[in-house]
Amino acid sequence: MTERTERTERTQQRYQKSTGNIGRFFGLVTKNLKNSIRDKGNYFWVIGYPVLFIIIYGLAFNAGGITERSTYSVVFFNEDTIGANNALEQNVSLTFLNLFNSSDPENELTKTFIQKTTFENGSIITKEDALAMVNKGEIDAVIIIPKNFSEVVIGSTWWYKIMKSDDFQSMPPEAQAGFQQELPQEWIDSINSTAFPSNGSPSLEIHCIPDLVTKAVISNVFDGIMNDIVLGYNAVSPVDTKITEAGSIQAISIFDWAAPGILIGGVTVAIMMIANNFGIEKDKGLIRRLDTTPVPRTTQLLAGGFAQLIFSSIQIVILLIMLKIFGVQTAPNINWGLAFLNALIMALPCIGIGLIIAAIVKNGSEAGGVAWIAILPLQFLGGVFFDMGEGIGKYIPTFYGSRAMRNIMVYGAGFMDVWPDLLTNILFGIGFIVIGLIVFHKKSQA
Repeated sequence: MTERTERTERTQQRYQKSTGNIGRFFGLVTKNLKNSIRDKGNYFWVIGYPVLFIIIYGLAFNAGGITERSTYSVVFFNEDTIGANNALEQNVSLTFLNLFNSSDPENELTKTFIQKTTFENGSIITKEDALAMVNKGEIDAVIIIPKNFSEVVIGSTWWYKIMKSDDFQSMPPEAQAGFQQELPQEWIDSINSTAFPSNGSPSLEIHCIPDLVTKAVISNVFDGIMNDIVLGYNAVSPVDTKITEAGSIQAISIFDWAAPGILIGGVTVAIMMIANNFGIEKDKGLIRRLDTTPVPRTTQLLAGGFAQLIFSSIQIVILLIMLKIFGVQTAPNINWGLAFLNALIMALPCIGIGLIIAAIVKNGSEAGGVAWIAILPLQFLGGVFFDMGEGIGKYIPTFYGSRAMRNIMVYGAGFMDVWPDLLTNILFGIGFIVIGLIVFHKKSQA
């Protein structure tokens, strides 16, 4: 036999072995799917659980109601800076901003409107940053006081117009002093050196999320406060408040906000299903019998995980359909395919955790109880139902799944916005699955 013939035979043997392993893998996937379908109890977890999950939360959160707000996050930008050394030009805008900079803990304005100036890392929020943040719904509004705001306000007051008139300038100094005595001396000095516009209305620029309640509250409050200040200067022109809707967020209810987390919470049931399935196979001795065949243990476990991934995809579709039936409000530009992908990726670490649990339990009856010990912390500490902040959440896969799903469904985020969260959960999934395979091997050899 020539060396070339031997190489050809070895290549054929490797090909047959690889195709044989692939065939065995999908054969085991089919076997796991059939076993799960025959087990009537699985129908509840695949179909009944997602449906019941949405119904309970839909009723609990009273889907469709407008969210009541007690605080609003805002960013201020004062571009009214020309003539910073002029007492008149800065007074109007600073009077407004000082109302929101009070250190008084009883100040209702500072308690209601939480002013943001820096990011968590301490860097200053620029105007471009703020507009991007309100577009994503990370803050509620950006309030911009435009250039020459105070000049327009002061220029439209009756006393400024009188003092800049030719008739006033031709009056004797004694007559001028009699009129000026009601004004602060620094104002008088500023008036003599300025030429403010005498026509037009001062404008206030507001960029706000299009939530109906938030938009109404912010526009009415800031417009009202600024007009009160302007009237205090005896200006004759009211403020022209221009409010622009930013982003694509609709008026959302508590249920709308919670829905993305509920979807991720539903996926975590994969932990119990895969742990329970392998626990039952341990009871029946099926795993030991398969060990006597040419099928590697790794292939057996991965086939079971792949079968569970198929069941999880069915659950995700059911959950998405139920959310729409219950009228959940989402971003108009939501990418449903990305939402499905994120939920499916979330199933990977759940399958890995399920394998770890299946390796350490002795039978199927233990698997269910131990699985829920893992599921509940994942749901509650991972921010599925409540925003827990990063804290401990950054060590939990459901934190990244919930955050990405909320950004996709509520704020209309695209792949480039959430890919770090998707990648993190892929790495979590690979890590847990590898650990599960290792533990399963060691336990079976013990």
